[in-house]
Formats: sequence, structure tokens, C-alpha cells
Amino acid sequence: MEEHMEEMRVSQTIAFFNRTVELCFSDCVHSFRSKKMDDTELSCVNNCAEKFLRYTMRSSTRDHDRAQENEMRESESMKRAALESSEHTLKNFSAAYVER
Repeated sequence: MEEHMEEMRVSQTIAFFNRTVELCFSDCVHSFRSKKMDDTELSCVNNCAEKFLRYTMRSSTRDHDRAQENEMRESESMKRAALESSEHTLKNFSAAYVER
């Protein structure tokens, strides 16, 4: 199971980098007259990739934070439900004991 998850992470990482290269290359490289990219193209590709990575990291961090918040809310809700259930059980037990 863990091995499968690791394979999926590697696959997603490769797909992410391939997509970044594809997007930045298509946005920045418009001429194929030379084997090498010129300074403008290099700068454009570097800026594009950096921006894409920053956005992805920020987005990932926000998603992670939201997931943690949801998890905390769910945990608090479960604690409240357990407490209410315990109180209800205690009241029923007390009422049954008093009736005896």
C-alpha cells in the first residue's frame, strides 16, 4: 500500500514538472532559429517556472491548512457528541436508580 502511494506521488511530481515545462516553454519560446534560448527566453522560462512553483506551493499549503481545520472541527464535533451521549446515559442511569 505504501509503495503504491509512493509511486503515485512520484508520478504526480513528474506530471507536475512536465506540465510546468510545457506551459512555460509554449509561453516563452517563439523562435527556433538558434539551438540555444536567448536571454529573454531564458528569463521568461525561469520567471514562469518560479511563479508556477510558488503558486503551487501556496495552494498546497492552503489546502493542507483547510484540511487541518476541517479535521479539528470534526474532532470537536465528535467530542461534543460523545460528551452529550455520556451525559444522556448518566441521566438515564440516575433516573433508573432513583426509581428503585
